[in-house]
Amino acid sequence: MIKYTDIHSHPLKEYWDDPISEIRKWFETQKLELIFFVGTEVSDFEEIKIACKEFPKQVYPVLGIHPANAEEENAISELNKAMDDSIVAIGEVGIDLYYDDNPALEKQQEIFKAQLLIAKKWNIPVILHVRDAFNEVIEIITKNEFKNLTYIFHTYSGDAEITKQLLKLKMDLYFSFSGIITFKNAFANRESLQLIPIEKIFSETDSPYLTPNPFRGKTNTSPYVEHVVAKIAEVKELEVEEVVKIIRRNIKKVFNI
Repeated sequence: MIKYTDIHSHPLKEYWDDPISEIRKWFETQKLELIFFVGTEVSDFEEIKIACKEFPKQVYPVLGIHPANAEEENAISELNKAMDDSIVAIGEVGIDLYYDDNPALEKQQEIFKAQLLIAKKWNIPVILHVRDAFNEVIEIITKNEFKNLTYIFHTYSGDAEITKQLLKLKMDLYFSFSGIITFKNAFANRESLQLIPIEKIFSETDSPYLTPNPFRGKTNTSPYVEHVVAKIAEVKELEVEEVVKIIRRNIKKVFNI
């Protein structure tokens, strides 16, 4: 049986009454090899660490402050305190200019840069959240101070023009695709997927959000990542098994897992 990888999931108490039992059910489907459990605020950190200890070598912790939470008090000091050798990446972090009530751009930039310094200190990759802010994020990650980090664009949504711009950068950039690529009208997303080498691609769910077709309207779960991979295989004109193997190789290369 094929086993898939989901490098971006949020199985938190905020969404499930008993996340540990939920995660156990996901692995009982026999569809998953590993999940990255991703944080967005300080209150997530301990919950994520506890869950990851329940599922060693299956669930891996990713800690960070989402740009929408950039004004959270003492966020950077708390993130620094939470860091240890088990953390496989900083994320999800970045800039989000989609909502008017998000923190001011200057505050988002400040918190983003502070987290890049933490990633640099620990020598781990960065999982990016970018919404209506590609230019702003590119401006920061291409600075001499940050350009040697490895970056993964979570739920990648850049159009063909942005994708070509990113691929021209002499940087260690990767692109993670979610259920969006299965949506009927996601032509731009699939066009970008066609442009990106398969050696630069990851699969994710962003559970509980962005449920792929044919399950839209239901709560997204990590086992649904198989539908994301199926669409990647279709767009890339590859066998599903081959895509799974390549993504697994990419994970080994980037995260040393």
